[in-house]
Amino acid sequence: MIQEVFPNAQIIFDRFHVMKGVNEELNKIRGECGVDVNKNRFIILRNGISLTDDEKVKLEYVLGQSKQLRQAYELKEEFRGII
Repeated sequence: MIQEVFPNAQIIFDRFHVMKGVNEELNKIRGECGVDVNKNRFIILRNGISLTDDEKVKLEYVLGQSKQLRQAYELKEEFRGII
């Protein structure tokens, strides 16, 4: 339908929506790993470069609970660096 109305339209992916999807999957992995972060729930979703020293300590604690979650977080940060 859209292609009929806008035949020359280009599909665009913006950084915000791409990272939103990545963060949603990271949060699913967190749940599957059984990692409950309570009030620090959003710490794994924030950009690593934006974390304070205190938040970095909390992040290390959270990531220390699951190798799978740590790997997913590191991949998220790596991906964020290329888009």
